[in-house]
Amino acid sequence: MRRNLINLLLIVLVAILPLSCGKKNNTAISLPTIPVKTLAVTPGTIEITREFSGGLEGVEQADIYIRLSEAVTALPFKVGDHVQAGQVLITLDRGGASSQYIQAKAMFENAEKNFQKMKYLFDEKAISETAFDGAKTGFQVAKANYDAAKELVDITSPISGTLVGLDVKVGDIPRLGLLAARVARTDALRMTVGVPADLVSKFSRGMNGSLRAAGDDSVYTCTVTKVSDAADPQTRTFSVEISVSNESRRLQAGTFAKSTFVVDRKENVLKVPQVSMISSEGVMSLYVVKNDTATSRTVNVGIGNGTDTEVLSGLSAGEEVVVVGQSFLSDGYPITRSAK
Repeated sequence: MRRNLINLLLIVLVAILPLSCGKKNNTAISLPTIPVKTLAVTPGTIEITREFSGGLEGVEQADIYIRLSEAVTALPFKVGDHVQAGQVLITLDRGGASSQYIQAKAMFENAEKNFQKMKYLFDEKAISETAFDGAKTGFQVAKANYDAAKELVDITSPISGTLVGLDVKVGDIPRLGLLAARVARTDALRMTVGVPADLVSKFSRGMNGSLRAAGDDSVYTCTVTKVSDAADPQTRTFSVEISVSNESRRLQAGTFAKSTFVVDRKENVLKVPQVSMISSEGVMSLYVVKNDTATSRTVNVGIGNGTDTEVLSGLSAGEEVVVVGQSFLSDGYPITRSAK
């Protein structure tokens, strides 16, 4: 708008100057000098990045489901605690109506006593091998039944890791099939993201990127560990699994994170700040400064990342382009370089 106003004033001046003097006036009208900021064009590198977000989870994790609907009587651990494989996470009522624990335990103890007695007699050659084998089989069956009943009421962790989820409280009677707890190995975390079809070819196993987690200002290095060969039929994206080392345990499973990967990179190319470009009906141009005069020049451009734009032709290394103030320029305007 300011440029249009300047041009209008110039037209008015040209029209009224001859009239004001009452005779022909050959005095040349000086164009206004426009303060601008410039930059010398140099070859450099342009990177195109893409960001993908998702939830962090243990690189190895186990989901624990309820297989017996009885009251919760004990919860030895809380979320965030480290647990070992085999440790009890949830204890259910062993004497509940649907629990076979007490009966199975009694039968096991009786079978164990009988087996020990029969073993002694067999060692003393007081009974036949057939009788001993019968006692041994009875003991093994009773032990298997007892172990199965015990697993239903003493729910253990199948892996060593951190208890990252617990969805029951003491006194609850959880329904069958409830996802009651989750244990994850958190020395390394993973995140699965959906990558569009036009970008999936840029991803490969071992590719590194950067990762930021919610509530954490640190930047972590993450690595692609798996790339799906087929698109999800619902989202039409390809599943890409990313892992990040977490030896310090600063990252928490279940938190939201954003990963960034370079999907295109060009080195030793001419680039200019994107703000220097002027687009008009699909034609890209910029102002080049020579002898303190700005000249509009059409250029062909390549990739851009929102900050810099690659120039394929129309510009040479070392030339000076206007990066601030070009909206006030017209072709041939004199300029003065401003530090602001």
